Amino acid sequence: MIKKRASKRASKRANGGQTEGKQRATNNNDKNIKNEKNIIKEKKETEIDKIIKDNFTDKEIIDTIYEFIKMRKSIKKPLTTRGLELMIKNLNKLSINVDEQIEILNNSIMNNWQGVFPLKQNTHKKQKINYEEITYTEEEYNQMMKNT
Repeated sequence: MIKKRASKRASKRANGGQTEGKQRATNNNDKNIKNEKNIIKEKKETEIDKIIKDNFTDKEIIDTIYEFIKMRKSIKKPLTTRGLELMIKNLNKLSINVDEQIEILNNSIMNNWQGVFPLKQNTHKKQKINYEEITYTEEEYNQMMKNT
């Protein structure tokens, strides 16, 4: 009998003066409140969401923009709504093609850049060299050799 009183007292102290039945009821209420808050959070649309949806319809570029925003948060340089508007404006200046815009964003994400920049064009193009067979007369050949 002494052990039961001690265990009830200990559980009562641990529960903030409530018995087990009362605590279970408050825990259930807390869970219901948390679930309601999560539902409200899911339905809330931010300004950033609105800006993105107003400017883009393609799902792939929208996902890439969210990845860019996530990357900015990870480097502790979060993107403001004004910053997002300017970034979208700059992205549209750089390219109209959606695939190219995605590539620009992926390049910025990969390099942890804070902004968007034009893609480098392949500057090392293979140049076609046309070698023509040139025939010289013996006199022309001798003349060239004297000059060198």
